[in-house]
Amino acid sequence: MDHVYSSSFNDPWKSLCNVVEYSGIFDSEYRQPHSRCMKNTRVALREGIAQVLDQRDRTNIWLNGLAGVGKTSIAFTIAEEMKAANRLAATFFFSQKHSQKAAFIIPTIAYQLAIAFPRIREDIVKAVERDGMLLSPGKSRADQIRELVIKPLETLRFRQEPYVIIIDALDECFSSEEATRLVTLLSDALRSPDLPFIHVIFTTRPEPHILAVMPSPVYKILLTTHDKRTIRDVRFFLRVSLEKTRTTRPTVFGQPPIPWPSRKAFETLVFKAGGLFVYAAMAVNFISAAGHHPQERLDLLLRERSTVGADIDQFYRQIIATSEDPLTHCRMLASTIRLARPLRLAELQELFYVDNRNLAMMLEVFSPIILNDGVGKIEVYHASLHDFMSDPLRSKQYHINAAEAHQYLACCCLRFLLRGHPILSSSEHSSALDFQYLFLVLRTGLAYPDSRLPPTLFSDTIRRDRTLNSIVSSCFASLCDITIGSGRSHAVQLFLRHYHIGLRRHASLLPYPILAWSMHISLAHPSNELRVLLARFTDTTLQHWMQTLNNNRHTAFSREYCLTEASKTYLSLKWIRDPSDIVVAWRIHKALIYLQPTRLVFVLLPLTLSQVFYYSYNFLILNLAPWKLSPVVHFHDFVFILCTALVAYYSDLQSETES
Repeated sequence: MDHVYSSSFNDPWKSLCNVVEYSGIFDSEYRQPHSRCMKNTRVALREGIAQVLDQRDRTNIWLNGLAGVGKTSIAFTIAEEMKAANRLAATFFFSQKHSQKAAFIIPTIAYQLAIAFPRIREDIVKAVERDGMLLSPGKSRADQIRELVIKPLETLRFRQEPYVIIIDALDECFSSEEATRLVTLLSDALRSPDLPFIHVIFTTRPEPHILAVMPSPVYKILLTTHDKRTIRDVRFFLRVSLEKTRTTRPTVFGQPPIPWPSRKAFETLVFKAGGLFVYAAMAVNFISAAGHHPQERLDLLLRERSTVGADIDQFYRQIIATSEDPLTHCRMLASTIRLARPLRLAELQELFYVDNRNLAMMLEVFSPIILNDGVGKIEVYHASLHDFMSDPLRSKQYHINAAEAHQYLACCCLRFLLRGHPILSSSEHSSALDFQYLFLVLRTGLAYPDSRLPPTLFSDTIRRDRTLNSIVSSCFASLCDITIGSGRSHAVQLFLRHYHIGLRRHASLLPYPILAWSMHISLAHPSNELRVLLARFTDTTLQHWMQTLNNNRHTAFSREYCLTEASKTYLSLKWIRDPSDIVVAWRIHKALIYLQPTRLVFVLLPLTLSQVFYYSYNFLILNLAPWKLSPVVHFHDFVFILCTALVAYYSDLQSETES
């Protein structure tokens, strides 16, 4: 998630800006390239929607249809038209390409309302000022929409011009429960007669649970692949796009260009596309790809006959079949789709270091279905590819299950760490290093409120970054309130809010493998290759982390971040199968103990045998207590963990003796 950060966190408006999901705003740069309707397409449909939006009532619109029929393009075009007419209140476009969170949808809508209607900005700011936790993820959505949306909009209740809020692809990012809850929340809240006329446009797939909660009055539009007007628009899109290819490739088609394609070939392509705009768009990308003859690519698409139009699965299988090594490239494609966030080409090349040749080939072969300009982030062209790769009944022989993809990614991350990359060493990461250490010390102060942390301790760090200066000022003020017992509960809440804002501020500076290796391990199949790499990591790199902790205290947060999830995962029976796994599990936990923020201010000493027993019990409490097991099971687990610790302890002792 990307955020804009302020020069002062005491400003409620700046606090609101910090939690805005800018990737959800329809024309955000994070959503490039924008998908809009081609001129002279969807004309009748857009006119029908415009008629509903011109009504002075509270009729909502539900635009639904299968993936690839063009819902997002229609929603984007409507948003552009409403913005030009000064009638767009807010938008939120969900996307699997971005790490969007449900907790920040209402604040993002409130931010856009304040921009669209400057008159209510002050009301929104005052609401944030009154309740310091109004923007926090744990706050009730009902409270947020009441304070940030409903009450401010009541100021505009006498306006007669109708406005619109657009929520696109609601069902693609969250659970069905979260999606239906948001539909109900927005629809019920905006029906109040004390508000101006606001229509809400929802675009989703035709899911029954969405239909069940869609309140009346609602204008339902079902987009199908068999609609004659949709097929006509797809035909128009293909004609214009292929004509552009013909006239811009003089070395292929001559000057003046010869007629192309043939009538029969064009009609076959139109039939195969059916009413799926995404099929037509990716087919054009495939046919027009640089370095290939358009006619040969067209012949390849038309070679396999279809008994039904709009067969996107067949299209994907045809693209994959052009690869020299389909299974290897599908594994890399599936792994790219399973990344926690999209990466730039240089980041992917670093992650897939040992497979860079296959990465280059995969990106070339799959260029019609992958967005890659060599500069920005590499993303799939359409969400239907994710669905195709995830469903074995659709991808068939090309299916790569999620556990296998995460296993490959976990191995890549561990190889990155084993290559000896510093966690953070370049100058552009220096502020992140300082920030991490600073907040670990602040957390120490929070854990021990009787100790007073003098601000002079951080003066050198604070001077380096203006953003750090404001974050630390706010956090330290909250911390002082905690230590003197003044408004302790509220101060703790403020501290944690600024602390997590700061973590998001600098998390993007960390290399992807540092942030994600433990997450991929938790979801991976425990293959022999992965287990060997993890054993090597704990025996070399992890030991180096612990030995150099005092000299590189700033990186402690990064290391603790990595190890927390790994320690939980590696305790499971899925991973522990032999004594070597026991050693790995213990070393991960021991390293996590070393990296706890409350121990940073002390000199780290080697563990003694007596400490093994204590930390074994600590290991049990931290990792097994949440399971709420019976006392008997707890006892057996404790015995097992103690044995684990003893084996690991003597293994480490033997290694130290040999060295």
